[in-house]
Amino acid sequence: MKYNTHVSWVVTFISLIVLGLILGGVFGIGTLGRSIVGLSAFVVWLIFDKYMRDRTRSRR
Repeated sequence: MKYNTHVSWVVTFISLIVLGLILGGVFGIGTLGRSIVGLSAFVVWLIFDKYMRDRTRSRR
C-alpha cells in the first residue's frame, strides 16, 4: 500500500481538532492542557510521518 502524506495531514489535522473538542467539552481540560496534548500528539505524528515517508522511499 502506498503511503499518502497529504491524506495523512488532513486526517491528523481533523483528529487534533476533534481531540481538542473532546478534551475541552467532555473532560473540562483548559486551553493550556489541550495545547500541550495537541502539540505532543503533533510531534509524535511528525515522527511517524517521517518514518513512513522514509520507509516508502526505501521500497522503491
